[in-house]
Amino acid sequence: MNKINNLPTVSIIIDNWNGSRFLPGCLKSVINQNYPFFEVIVIDDGSTDNSTELIRNKFPGVKLIINKEHKGFAIANMIGVSNSKGEFLLFLNNDTTVTKDFLFPLVDLMINNLKVGAVQPKIKSMVYKDILDEVANYLTPFGFLYHYGYGQKDSNLFNKRLITFSPKGACFLTKRELFLSLGGFDTDFYCYFEESDFAWRVWLSGHIINYEPKSVIYHFGGGSLYNQTSFNREYFSTRNRLSSLLENLSFFWLVFVIPLHFIFLTVVFVSFILRGKYLVSLSILKAFLWNFNRLKVILKNRSYAQNIIRKTSDYKIFKNLMKFPPLDYFKQFLFYYRSVDNRTKK
Repeated sequence: MNKINNLPTVSIIIDNWNGSRFLPGCLKSVINQNYPFFEVIVIDDGSTDNSTELIRNKFPGVKLIINKEHKGFAIANMIGVSNSKGEFLLFLNNDTTVTKDFLFPLVDLMINNLKVGAVQPKIKSMVYKDILDEVANYLTPFGFLYHYGYGQKDSNLFNKRLITFSPKGACFLTKRELFLSLGGFDTDFYCYFEESDFAWRVWLSGHIINYEPKSVIYHFGGGSLYNQTSFNREYFSTRNRLSSLLENLSFFWLVFVIPLHFIFLTVVFVSFILRGKYLVSLSILKAFLWNFNRLKVILKNRSYAQNIIRKTSDYKIFKNLMKFPPLDYFKQFLFYYRSVDNRTKK
């Protein structure tokens, strides 16, 4: 904690993979924001563009860590954490820009409420400035996330602080001590759902996660997705979500949620076969096989989550984070189906 105003130092950790088109805007906004005590760490994760030269030449004050080979979002961010010094950690995507005072409300909330384990800002579209990228996530009984506020026009409706099941990985703040005590990001995940997996452990530990509307950033969205094939996007998303469900749900909720999750995935699997999008269906099958082959690791992680981390019941967690009446279930399926379809168009 710094002596001036007792403000903690924040380590801003940015994973970059061939993101030179976004880095100037992102780093300029981060460096020029008003919070006084911060460091900026960029992990260049095997880029083949001019990212490293750009950082060295235009942003010499940024701490640059270079991975010679691409390792993925989870590992790259964990490398960033191991090279950081801040009491607080802010994970930030390279395709974002931040507002001048975005850090103050996030830090203030966490300092003044010890139960808050993580907090995300209001995330708006970088392309359509009055449109929301995301406000909060809620878990459905089918094991998928519902993204509250996604694609909606910003209004006073979204100016209220909320609890959220998971922060969006594009930007969230947490405490170093808590992050490390809960195991950080699962480095087996490579990319997708690692922030939600971590968030689950935050809730299990008895902490909460908030959305703070006083903090605002802008997000392009999918800035590095062009480096991923549609097959990989769906494969990693499905396999990691399934692994997290198996590890973090209590036995009662596991028995309830997993069959519903399988039904959803089976319908999607068959549907995309009938549409001739065989790679999408193959990615779902491969995701199942990955989890089957990883069963020993899943059981070990599950034992740790349930016996060591868990301090509260799933009932207490989900009573405010699972809000969907039966009539909305079909809408949730359509939302997920369209999301898969959109992710696999390229």
